[in-house]
Amino acid sequence: KKAGEGAVYHASAFRERDPQSVIPVAWPHDGIQRDKGSGRPLWKIYKTAGVRMMKRSARYDDKVGGPQRADGPGSGAKEPIIMEMHDRMMTGRFKAFGHLEPFFEEMRMYHRKDGVVVAKGEDIIKAVMYALMEIRHAKRPYTASRRRASSGYTHSIAS
Repeated sequence: KKAGEGAVYHASAFRERDPQSVIPVAWPHDGIQRDKGSGRPLWKIYKTAGVRMMKRSARYDDKVGGPQRADGPGSGAKEPIIMEMHDRMMTGRFKAFGHLEPFFEEMRMYHRKDGVVVAKGEDIIKAVMYALMEIRHAKRPYTASRRRASSGYTHSIAS
């Protein structure tokens, strides 16, 4: 994330880290908004620029119809994903590399006021939330070592 930069800049950062475009990218409900310059939906700009976008915006539960917003109005729209993120952190199922200072800064600043999450300076946390919303679609990459491990073949040749 770099403030003030457009979708094309961010797409180039994705491609730099994923040149074969194999990593699916979750996107928020507002990705359907149109770019002020081109009039095209933001998700489509990323896709055209070579980013592998997921087919629909991130949603917490497939059983509930329509786009679900992690930052929607009303009764605790963020709560399920906040609780999942917290549970994963507490149980060691979510870890972040120590050099990701912007992430840790947002975590330190994340708070509630009168029981409601203060939505200010939470861009990275929201990106993590969108990824967690779609984690149920994640697949382990297929590798030769994984294939050998699952084949049950354990014989080795002794010298």
